[in-house]
Amino acid sequence: MSFYCYWGKARPVEVGGAAYHLLAYHSLDVAAVGRTLLDADAKLRQRLVLNTGLEESALLSLITFFLALHDLGKFAEGFQNLRPDIFETLRGRPSKKDYTVRHDSLGDLLWRGVIWPTGWKDGWLRVGQAEFADMYDWQDVLGAWMRSVTGHHGTPPRESFHSMPLLLDNHFDAESKSAAISFVKDVAGLFLGPPFSPLVFQGGLERVFKLVSWVLSGLAVLSDWIGSDSSSFPYHSADMPLEDYWREYALPQALAAVQASGVLPPPPSSNTGMAALFREIREPSPLQEHVSSCELSAGPQLFILEDTTGSGKTEAALTLAHRMMAKGLGEGIFMALPTMATANAMYERLETAYQRMYSGVDVPSLVLAHSGRHLSSMFRESIALGRQTHDPAYAFGDETASAYCAAWLADSRKKALLAAIGVGTVDQALLAVLPVRHQSLRLVGLSRSVLIVDEVHAYDPYMHTLLRNLLRFHAAQGSSAILLSATLPRRTRQELSDSFMQGVGGPSSILKATRYPLVTHVPTNGAVEVATDCREGTERTVSARWSMKRR
Repeated sequence: MSFYCYWGKARPVEVGGAAYHLLAYHSLDVAAVGRTLLDADAKLRQRLVLNTGLEESALLSLITFFLALHDLGKFAEGFQNLRPDIFETLRGRPSKKDYTVRHDSLGDLLWRGVIWPTGWKDGWLRVGQAEFADMYDWQDVLGAWMRSVTGHHGTPPRESFHSMPLLLDNHFDAESKSAAISFVKDVAGLFLGPPFSPLVFQGGLERVFKLVSWVLSGLAVLSDWIGSDSSSFPYHSADMPLEDYWREYALPQALAAVQASGVLPPPPSSNTGMAALFREIREPSPLQEHVSSCELSAGPQLFILEDTTGSGKTEAALTLAHRMMAKGLGEGIFMALPTMATANAMYERLETAYQRMYSGVDVPSLVLAHSGRHLSSMFRESIALGRQTHDPAYAFGDETASAYCAAWLADSRKKALLAAIGVGTVDQALLAVLPVRHQSLRLVGLSRSVLIVDEVHAYDPYMHTLLRNLLRFHAAQGSSAILLSATLPRRTRQELSDSFMQGVGGPSSILKATRYPLVTHVPTNGAVEVATDCREGTERTVSARWSMKRR
């Protein structure tokens, strides 16, 4: 059975135009979006190359290949029979098969049960076979990436259903297996053929691929959302070679869709410093003067700024973050604040300064995000009505990517962690390290930005632990952070510094300074603590005396 007999996207019967979009073409649409995003994001490409040790061209080809397999589970007869009319048109027979297991889990099942063993045996998956690396070693390495792309609806694929293991033959007949094998083989020929060199097994490769799988998972989610917009990717139901569709349709449409999505920030301005961003401040504070000229390292780094209330820590942090962006250490900023009220106030303060952080004709996006937006029924309705989708839901708990795409494109606040400048409550950032849906997309969005967290002294032990975990993940992805506090115990400062260094993979430095105000700079080669003066008028003298009371 040809893989051209399987649909990937479909419209309701009453909607005009092509009734369905072939699964092979939708798969290439999403792969093209991911490839376009990577081509446009030099920082992300460099980080992935550094983390994997692969050549850039080989890395891009391999990621594109896996993105094209994100909907492999849609070859299941149960899924195809969600539209019996299309099933009978394409397959020439009716079906009574029900759709009982989500297609993300079915895709991983099909890979493990059929695609991987066949591709290994026939050699078209282009992995080097060596004495010390058998099929199961490579399965552990590549399986992490397969689970990342098949889990593109926000949760990892499952290997069981109602406590019973998933069985391949319950969901895929011989025709479906054959079509899926043929499709993956052709996709491998398209992306993993010469000049792609076979992967060479080496120690630590499984750990490296698992580390990169977090980024790949977020990239798959974003690519599927953009690639599911039928206005950008019109339906095609006529057979054509995959190479022709890739070149003539998928890539050009992906380029236009990515440019229209607003997820690519313009280049940062090279004009940095307090005077460039905050022209109304005629006398910068000592802290602001320090961050305008202090030395920056080449890699990921952490700054902890401690100063009095009213000293201008916020402006100092934004100035410092902008300098990092100009140095290539970030493409945007996400500022996390403790409450919705402070986030709202910060959003208003940034409206006059954020455009000065970027150059070019494109207007950078400034986005406000906090949980309070979900309290409005009008807000929810505006998202549902803002952009209609013609894709019906698959089943309960298995929404279409088009539905996510519609909500996401209709409301720019959903793109807060992907915006050029994002402002929100700290929970929006901490969700990136919690087991919530689409958590990996938050990680990818944050990884592009310099993370600024205000009032870090105010969080309870639970929030403090989450913040430490966030710093580990953020640093592991090669990103930088700035923490603000009016006062911070040395132990807390040490814990935050240690967490960041654990993510980088470098040794921790013992922090010793007790002066105040204080700037703590934690690059990868050792911490630097610099005391600054108070801003005039913010000093306070507190007298203390011992009092002994007799009982």
